[in-house]
Amino acid sequence: MGRPAGSRREETIARIRHSAMHIFTAKGYAATSFKDIAKDIHVTPATLYQYFDSKLALYVSLFDEIFDDLRPRYERVFSQRGHLRDQLCNLMTETLDSYASHPEYSPFLAGATIDIVRDSELREMFSHRNGTLNDRLVSVFESAKQRGELPRELDSEDIASAFLGALMGIIWRQRGRQVGSAEKAINIFVMLIENRLFHKV
Repeated sequence: MGRPAGSRREETIARIRHSAMHIFTAKGYAATSFKDIAKDIHVTPATLYQYFDSKLALYVSLFDEIFDDLRPRYERVFSQRGHLRDQLCNLMTETLDSYASHPEYSPFLAGATIDIVRDSELREMFSHRNGTLNDRLVSVFESAKQRGELPRELDSEDIASAFLGALMGIIWRQRGRQVGSAEKAINIFVMLIENRLFHKV
């Protein structure tokens, strides 16, 4: 029985993305080339151009893949009634579940935070993208301020930076040191949000 039409193309794209995510993570965006990825999966660089117009297009597609996995998880959390504090704790749990299913996501995103700062091409691309996780969080924080759950004088972009920065910082530190547990560290962060971390003295 022959392969279904299009299955070979999807398999090739999956192989390219899988290789690219690991190589971008290991070498960084600037130091990675199509030649590196092609060599890893035993095809020619020209083959990659049949599926992705550029290295930038491939890199962005990896973000889209991750966001496509996270978006429905996060929307389920944000659609639930309850205090923002509880939503953020549930958001952390969903993030952990996603990373457990796709362990390659967290080191890639941790490295990407550095790549985007260093590379002007990436900064330009991501500064004009709408519908990102950051945009969604900002809208959630704005709604929480309207409900009185957050101080109105705080900038929602700053709140998003604090939340996402803490999350990425946990992942980045655990990846760099290779000790401890990102899951346990995130659970400690949840305890901090829930005001359960410090003992009264």
